[in-house]
Amino acid sequence: MTKTQRKYVDYILLFKKRHGFQPTLQQMSDRFDRSVSSIHTTLAKTGLKYASYRKISKTLENKLVKESKLVNSKFENTKSKADMV
Repeated sequence: MTKTQRKYVDYILLFKKRHGFQPTLQQMSDRFDRSVSSIHTTLAKTGLKYASYRKISKTLENKLVKESKLVNSKFENTKSKADMV
């Protein structure tokens, strides 16, 4: 997943967590100052089609959350080791 794709998916997940539903392509377009078409194309390249992007599966959501926790965990371990030196 590219940096931009990840940014969009993270935004969708955060928006969903805060509001209980996913943002529309227009809301994402306004947020990132990109065209609706550009947002749609970028999301489509993640393997999520427009219809399924609106209903991100729990599997993908759990994978991304787990991945984020792993990155944070590695960062915390690195930080802790640096503090010990």
